Amino acid sequence: MPVKVTFAANGWYSLPMTSTASILRVGFGALVALLLGLGAARLAVGHYLTHDVDATITRAAGASDANAALLQVLTDAETGLRGYQLTGEPSFLQPYRLGVARYPEERDAVLEAADSDTLRTLVVAEIARADAWLAFTAPSAALPESPSDGTASAALQPAVSVQGKALFDQLRAANARVGVELTAQRADAVNRFRLISTVSDTVTASLTVLAVGVVLLLGLRTRRLLITPLENIRTTLTLLGRGDRTARGRDTGPPEVRQVVRALNELADESERLHSHEAGRARIRQQAHDLGASVRGSLDEDAILGEVTVGLGVALGVDHVYVRLADGTGPTGADRLWTRAGLAPPSADALREATAAPEWPRGCAWRNATPPPTEPPEPGAQALAARVLDTTNAQSCLLTGFSVDGELSGLLVLIQADAARAWTDDERALVEAVAADTGRGLHVAQIYAHQRELAERFQDLDRQKTDFISTVSHELRTPLTSILGYLEILLSGDQGDLSESQHRSLSIIERNAERLRELVGDLLTLSRIDANSLELAATRVEVSALIDRVQGTLGPAAAEAGLTLDCARADGFAVVGDVRQLERALLNVVGNALKFTPAGGSVRVSARAAGAERVVIEVADTGMGIPADDQDKLFQPFQRASNAVTSAIQGTGLGLAITRSIVERHGGDVALASAVDQGTTLTLSLPRAAATAPVTTDEATDPRAAAIAAAKARALARASTSTSS
Repeated sequence: MPVKVTFAANGWYSLPMTSTASILRVGFGALVALLLGLGAARLAVGHYLTHDVDATITRAAGASDANAALLQVLTDAETGLRGYQLTGEPSFLQPYRLGVARYPEERDAVLEAADSDTLRTLVVAEIARADAWLAFTAPSAALPESPSDGTASAALQPAVSVQGKALFDQLRAANARVGVELTAQRADAVNRFRLISTVSDTVTASLTVLAVGVVLLLGLRTRRLLITPLENIRTTLTLLGRGDRTARGRDTGPPEVRQVVRALNELADESERLHSHEAGRARIRQQAHDLGASVRGSLDEDAILGEVTVGLGVALGVDHVYVRLADGTGPTGADRLWTRAGLAPPSADALREATAAPEWPRGCAWRNATPPPTEPPEPGAQALAARVLDTTNAQSCLLTGFSVDGELSGLLVLIQADAARAWTDDERALVEAVAADTGRGLHVAQIYAHQRELAERFQDLDRQKTDFISTVSHELRTPLTSILGYLEILLSGDQGDLSESQHRSLSIIERNAERLRELVGDLLTLSRIDANSLELAATRVEVSALIDRVQGTLGPAAAEAGLTLDCARADGFAVVGDVRQLERALLNVVGNALKFTPAGGSVRVSARAAGAERVVIEVADTGMGIPADDQDKLFQPFQRASNAVTSAIQGTGLGLAITRSIVERHGGDVALASAVDQGTTLTLSLPRAAATAPVTTDEATDPRAAAIAAAKARALARASTSTSS
């Protein structure tokens, strides 16, 4: 496969990017080939050194040994011959004859060991010298044995010795030359071994360096192809993990890494898309929540319609928002149309006519003008949407109805004038949620408006009632005062003596007139409380003095009715308030206790501290008690206990209501505990006065209030007497 080379602008060239697997395969293949080549070279060199050099050295050593053996055999022969020549003793020829006998074997061994031309030439020359010496010495060795005097040997000795020595020296020289040649061959083999070893080591080192280079190149290539792109991927993942959704990996590196980078970038793109989508959904949900909260928090229909139209128009970027209320569900002209700035609004009347459908959709329905539908719209929501598009010349609209308690009360229409639009599920959910809140908000606003109207009417009626009670009370007070005054004169006998029947009749008139005056006084007090015109003085009131005044006022009436009024001393307790109103409240409570306690019973008034900041005045009686079902309503005006009504005990039902109002205006509270036929305990809890509060004396009491209190005591005594009888 041809390799394509790309030249860069800087003059360098680079191979095309291949896969990491291919690079690793090529690199490791080259490395394995180098290692195999290195091993094969070492094996070949070892084989050569083992079989060639060793064989050469072995042959050279064998030839050297054979050459030495040849020389040794001939030397032994020459020594024996020389002994014979010197002594003439035939026994000295024994070594000579043995050497001559061994000479052929040693000669052949040397010839066989001569494996080169040079060595063979030298060996041949050596053998020639040996043959010459042997030929020369043969006659001498073949002479007959002589007598022991040695005359024959002496005759041969000079000539034989000189010439024979010369021939043997030549033999020695030839043998030495063969030895030198053999030594040279061994040295040449050793040098060749060293050379081959050096070359082998050099080749091995070169191949090792080349292998290391391949490994380094492979490592650098792998680092450039893998480490840098992987570092890029790691950096991208770190940035993405820190929230940088714009981080993307560079599309570099081998194909496998580029595929990973592309997958990572696609994942980041998808994550960013999902995040944007979720952010959009969260924004729409927040807008729906905020808009719904605004609608639910408003009690004005006009403000609700304004919030809905403007809020939806801005949140969804539409051109027009129209809200139509069903006939009879809102004020006339309550329909609302909002138009984006810079656009001409469509006709509200035309929209009202276009949306005059027999039934509006309960869910979202939307329609686009383009492309035009191939079939006429179906009746219902689509037909309604088509009419809206035709009326406004718009490209898209979305509409939904809203209801209250299952009954459709309005229609919400969103119009896109300039382009078709695919309304998303989140947008439709937003519109439906806002429509539902709109229906509920308008319903609540209508109920609130109706309740406000009723409240205003009730307040007007209450003011009229208060004015009527105040007017009637004032108008009745003057004639009642005159009647009671003249009755007192008549009953005193100043106008003459009265018969028993006349006295009884006038007493009945006086008793009922006192009741009427008590009722008028209570009504006046109640009207002042309701009108918030009851004036209260802020002075120090000693509780003991207050209880003493009540005892002084109601004590005679209690004794006359056969009741025991026990007022315990309450020294050291004081409250801050209006002494007249507090006395009125306590008179009401003690008076009720006396009124509803039969003869022989008792009423006890006491005071105690409740912590450091409260004083409790307790009134306990042994009277008829109050049913549990009646106790909660007794503090309302004109409410009386059912057993009191059944027993025909007179009363207006205003005393406890006035008492609680007075006590609460002083920062206190009233508590009631009662059981039928077991008596009633009523407690007044009031804030305790500081030591520096101004003191109220008896002289500060209004004379009119004292007179009224005395009259009430007399009326109470008469009422108790009448009840007992």
